[in-house]
Amino acid sequence: MTALLGAAAMVAPALAHAQTSAPTPAAPVVQGSDRPFQAWNLHCETRTDPAPRVRICGLMSTVTLQDDTGARNVALQFMLRSLPGGKGWQLSVDTPIGVWLPDGVQLVRQGKELVRLPFVACQPKGCQAGAMLTPAQFAALVAVTDQADAVYRLQIRQTVTLTFSMLGFADGAAALAKSAG
Repeated sequence: MTALLGAAAMVAPALAHAQTSAPTPAAPVVQGSDRPFQAWNLHCETRTDPAPRVRICGLMSTVTLQDDTGARNVALQFMLRSLPGGKGWQLSVDTPIGVWLPDGVQLVRQGKELVRLPFVACQPKGCQAGAMLTPAQFAALVAVTDQADAVYRLQIRQTVTLTFSMLGFADGAAALAKSAG
């Protein structure tokens, strides 16, 4: 291991010179667009440089809460993605740090579970839960026209229920499907 570190230290200046003398490729050019659907927003980014054209879209909604000082803070952020070729849907939700990971995030409407999203990763600023949706789960979400609840637990085992708007979700999902095709 020490020999590898020593060899790397000797080679590093030569590599640095080789890297600086070679032309640096330009950063990809990315154009973004947004299309609102009531409480949801269809956001697309398209890479437009000469490299292969790539278009990525997601239907997003952000839930904010007001703190004691009147400032609004992001509590949850949802993103629905359409899989290439119309092969399904992926739903993810970003949560604050400090969640109880084994329970995941449950999306509920009038006491009935629509989908449970397991936690997949945590970063210093929060955690992400997500899953591929079955056709039945997707249909249940599209059928909700007013609001649903996101339910999760904190590490102290306190249950958090946040109501979020589903207004525009069905229309936004339809537009997302068209944007992916």
